[in-house]
Amino acid sequence: MKNRLLSSAAALVIALAALTVTATLACTASPPSPTPVQPEVVEPTPADTYEALMKRARELRTSGRPLEAEKIYDGILAKNANDSDALTGRGFCRLTDRARGSQALADFEKVISLAPDYVDAYVGKAIVHRRRTDRAAARETLEACRAALGDDEEKQRYLAESCWREGHFVLARTLDRNYPPRPERKLIDLPNEIYVTVTQDWVRHRSGWQSQGVTYVRRFRPDLTWWISETRYRRNRDDDLETGTGVSYRPTYALTLSYELYLANRADFLSDQKHRLKADILVLPNTVLGAGADLNGYGSDWATTGRLELTRYFRSCYGKYTLLTGKDANDENVSTSILEFGCDKELNYGFRVGYATGNESVETGSANVFSEDRIDTAFASLRYCVDPTWGFILGASYEWRDHDPYRTGASLTLFKRF
Repeated sequence: MKNRLLSSAAALVIALAALTVTATLACTASPPSPTPVQPEVVEPTPADTYEALMKRARELRTSGRPLEAEKIYDGILAKNANDSDALTGRGFCRLTDRARGSQALADFEKVISLAPDYVDAYVGKAIVHRRRTDRAAARETLEACRAALGDDEEKQRYLAESCWREGHFVLARTLDRNYPPRPERKLIDLPNEIYVTVTQDWVRHRSGWQSQGVTYVRRFRPDLTWWISETRYRRNRDDDLETGTGVSYRPTYALTLSYELYLANRADFLSDQKHRLKADILVLPNTVLGAGADLNGYGSDWATTGRLELTRYFRSCYGKYTLLTGKDANDENVSTSILEFGCDKELNYGFRVGYATGNESVETGSANVFSEDRIDTAFASLRYCVDPTWGFILGASYEWRDHDPYRTGASLTLFKRF
């Protein structure tokens, strides 16, 4: 009995010792480390990413909002002053304000120093020189770009496209010969145009004159345009049909050559053939001199008229003087002077107004007529683009002969680009 009590006491002492050691270890052990809290990662919103900002700036610039685009480019350049894409984009924004040409030039030159093969920077620099009427410097800039690109065929092709669009036709043709363009290249977004025209003239003491015509125009390249037309005329109850075609070619930026041919039925009132040749030469900055001849055949008889034109451009507006002088089919002297003014916003609207005086009537949508009377004509037209693909042209004219009212004309043209 005594032995059992001793054994139980010993077991109790061992158990108490074990509990004491366990408690001591528990009290002296370090508390468990808490699970670390990860910092919250803030992802940039899509509108804040570099790619999104550049895309937005480009959209603003190409949609006619350059000042807003420039602010975005400024923000990008504040973080990286050597960003070539942002510098180039900002340079083109500044190009929209002619007074900031020097600032745009500084951007383009910096890009060229950073990336000597950046084609758009050279193109922008060439535009600055062209606007300063220094086409020689513009050409040298693009030639420098050509040299900097070396044998990089894709960039040379891209430079060729830029040369076509900026009117550097000689260099563009050279690049096309050396680096043949891809079949899918598209220099003109909407190269085809169709015009449908109707005219009505109310002639004093006579039956009215009418015409209906359709013209198709094809722009193969910025330097080459071809067209074909067919027009039916009705005058004093007589009808005549005239078919025409013509071509315009620009060997260089400063020279345009054109030729027009019209054929009609000699048995009726129109001349059986007309030939019109003209050369336009850029003689001074924004000033074009045109010279040519109008040759109208009536069987064995010819009306030969020389043409001299002087056109002065003021940005999107122009003033033009034309002198026509020569002999008609009866060998009588004819002469007409025409003064014209107009504005042309290519994808928006355009208008022209003019006045002519002489003894040859002005063509304002009706067939040409020679007369010994003094003829004075006032004319005007308005072109409006509903969108870049189609629009209309309204025309009006009023004619006096020997100071007496003779003819009132109106015309409507619908056109479609595709």
